[in-house]
Amino acid sequence: MFRRRRIDPEEHSRSVLDVIAIDARELNCIAQVVDHARTQITKLSGASRRVIEDSSGAALIETLFAQAWVASSRDREEMPLLVTEIDLLGAAVTNLESYEGHEAILCTGYALLATLEGRQRNLRPVNLVHGILAFVHENSGTVSESPSVEIGDGGPELVS
Repeated sequence: MFRRRRIDPEEHSRSVLDVIAIDARELNCIAQVVDHARTQITKLSGASRRVIEDSSGAALIETLFAQAWVASSRDREEMPLLVTEIDLLGAAVTNLESYEGHEAILCTGYALLATLEGRQRNLRPVNLVHGILAFVHENSGTVSESPSVEIGDGGPELVS
């Protein structure tokens, strides 16, 4: 089974992550494939919840929607997807083959896989914004760049 790779901030600062950009339409397609895979595997396998989550690629959804939120809050149309996460989508599509997945969802999954696998990688650098992977240009206005409040002897004071 595939599990989403946790990003260590120190490791991240020392290396370049292998990412591609996806848009909201592609995120929606990923969500449809993963949701259908989860439904079918749950219905037909009798596996444990953890096995179902792993084999359906469900670990992707929460993180990708968080990345979509970061992108949209900064008026960006694209968000990063780790290249290793394409394998999670591939596992979900493969499992749909075994668990009577709907033909339209399977076609969507295979088309999306072909698109993502052919996409150019690392066009823009990424970093973590509040623990969420984002393209560097999406980082403006984060807490570290915003004014902060320090509490001293004289009470709260705004520090730029």
